[in-house]
Amino acid sequence: MDGCTMGRDSYFAATLVGKLLRKIAVELSYQSFYDKSYKTTAHSDLKQVLSSLMAELKDLKNRLLLRVCLRI
Repeated sequence: MDGCTMGRDSYFAATLVGKLLRKIAVELSYQSFYDKSYKTTAHSDLKQVLSSLMAELKDLKNRLLLRVCLRI
């Protein structure tokens, strides 16, 4: 997420993913703080973070009318 790997457009993607991960982390920390019986493992936390990240990215892609272009 350094934003300089592929030039001009990569900064937007890196910043977007960084902000989404921060939002997801804050939501999970509040959830665990308010629900004292909320016990998870690192594996389930990672699955939940990745699932939330993919859902947020899909939602933003649709809202911003972005086209996904994968370069391998």
